[in-house]
Amino acid sequence: MIQFHATSSALRTIDKLGGLDNYLLSGRVTQGEGWDVKQKILQRIENCERKGIDVLDQIVLKSEEATSKEILETA
Repeated sequence: MIQFHATSSALRTIDKLGGLDNYLLSGRVTQGEGWDVKQKILQRIENCERKGIDVLDQIVLKSEEATSKEILETA
């Protein structure tokens, strides 16, 4: 999870472009917190590609682990 601030105009643009991923990768983000987030995402993708791991599989595995932990903690 990545937390950052966004202006209302940025939120409208994010909706227009079809989501945060498309916004960050569109080339419109050139500075500030959005730039930092963009760099983190690109580094994560590059690391996964280097290891031969599908990025989407990595995300799904982490969310499944969190769900499993929540189930165990409530039991």
